[in-house]
Amino acid sequence: VLSILTAGRHRTHLEKLRQRLAGAHESVAHRFAPLGIETAFRSTGMFLWAKLPTTLEAPTVMQMAKSRGIVLAPGEMFRPDGRTTGHYRFNVAYSDSDLLSDFIRTLPEGR
Repeated sequence: VLSILTAGRHRTHLEKLRQRLAGAHESVAHRFAPLGIETAFRSTGMFLWAKLPTTLEAPTVMQMAKSRGIVLAPGEMFRPDGRTTGHYRFNVAYSDSDLLSDFIRTLPEGR
């Protein structure tokens, strides 16, 4: 570990990883925009937070997604008080997919 840290190669690796994640964020945000998804809390990390264009409750959306092989994480899972936020957390490495986009298109619209 000392050799890795002192040689400095990890910095190059981390910078490339940051660039790839930033690109994935942009790609997913561009895919989500025409679907009526509001992105929030934009960063360049592994996750993108967004609101789906539906009035359905999170447990219903999660079950519908699960039946199609999609795992969704609603914001309340990440709040200590469990309060509904209306946001979902998307892993950008897996969210630039036709399967997810097609699922979102099938959700009843409304706010």
